[in-house]
Amino acid sequence: MGDQVRKAIEQLFAICLELSATGRYQAFFEWQAHVSQVRVEVYPGGTRFEEGEVRRQIFEASIYVAGRFIDQPGEIAKQLNGIAGKLNLLLMEDAA
Repeated sequence: MGDQVRKAIEQLFAICLELSATGRYQAFFEWQAHVSQVRVEVYPGGTRFEEGEVRRQIFEASIYVAGRFIDQPGEIAKQLNGIAGKLNLLLMEDAA
C-alpha cells in the first residue's frame, strides 16, 4: 500500500469521526488487516444495536486496498476518495 492510498484511508477515517461528532450519524470505520479491506457504515444517530432492533443503514461501502489482485493504487485512492466524497455530502447536509 502506497502513500496515496494510505492518505485516502486516513481522510476517510477522519470524515467518519466528523460524521459521528455531529450526533446526527453513527459512522463506523473498519480496517480488516488480514485482507486489506476498508469498510464504512453509517447509521442515524441514536440507532440501537441490540439484538432484535431494526436498523436503517444510511450508507455502506467496502473496498480492498492491497493484495495480490490490487495493482493500481491510483485507482484505489480514487475509489476511496469517491467514498469520502459521498460521506462529505452527509456533512454538508448536516451543516445546512
